[in-house]
Amino acid sequence: MPGLDFGDLTCTARVNDLAIAAAYQVADSDDPLAPACEMIAAYHAELPLDPAEFNVLFDLIATRMAMTVVISSWRAVRYPANRNYILRNNAPAWARLRRMAALSRDRATVQIQRACELE
Repeated sequence: MPGLDFGDLTCTARVNDLAIAAAYQVADSDDPLAPACEMIAAYHAELPLDPAEFNVLFDLIATRMAMTVVISSWRAVRYPANRNYILRNNAPAWARLRRMAALSRDRATVQIQRACELE
């Protein structure tokens, strides 16, 4: 029996939505944040972020990426018949997460701010 997904029924800080979208833009390249920064800059041009949001954005992006691999791994155990389908994106997600882990928080925050023309 299918369940209901109440994930979109939460009321939270808008920076969380941006972080979730940005997490799916992170690349498995030498500059993993570049595509996400383009999207963040476009968002910021329309709905400016405040300093506190810039301060947590990298952490929120990395957290969402970690959640993606943890949740899919949990679901694969729970639904073994669909394991291959559920885990189809795990290897690339882990690769991107490793690239993000190699970045310093301060460097990433500065990169995001520069993309938004704040530095």
